[in-house]
Amino acid sequence: MGPRTYRKSANKARIGTFSFYNHFQNDFLTHFSLSIFRIFSEWEQDFSKKLTITDEYVKTDGTSALYLYVAIDDKHDRIKLKLSWPPAFLDKKAGQILPRKRNDPDFNDFKIIIDTEMGKLNDIFKAHRMAEKKLSLDKLIEVYHSFTSKNDFLKFWLTEVNERWKRNIYGMAT
Repeated sequence: MGPRTYRKSANKARIGTFSFYNHFQNDFLTHFSLSIFRIFSEWEQDFSKKLTITDEYVKTDGTSALYLYVAIDDKHDRIKLKLSWPPAFLDKKAGQILPRKRNDPDFNDFKIIIDTEMGKLNDIFKAHRMAEKKLSLDKLIEVYHSFTSKNDFLKFWLTEVNERWKRNIYGMAT
């Protein structure tokens, strides 16, 4: 009976040491993960986007202009899309257009255009987040309006030259 009692006490001691090690390990990991969280949280930003419509102004054809509502860190702005849709057929809570009738041909086309524009906003925000750069609302709108110039070199270079001219990088000697 003696050796059995000895084993129980040895197991208790090992279990106690193991739990102390786990406790130490958990404290270290908690401290380490909090410090990593603090490093990455300074790059973290609140970003939201939604489709909105102007109810105040309705055109003669019964449609209103569509906008993308964009918010970054409690600052917000609207980006006007070159689309209009009847205000009655917009789900404001979900931020989506609804078909005006069964098999509405314009609905699918407008939906694709809106999803593409939302995708542009996602791409811009993702690129800045991956580069660990803070994105301001002004920078987002600037990059959004020049987004297509990524595929067209002439348009990109024209925009770049104009920006450099505004910042007085070019002088008379250049």
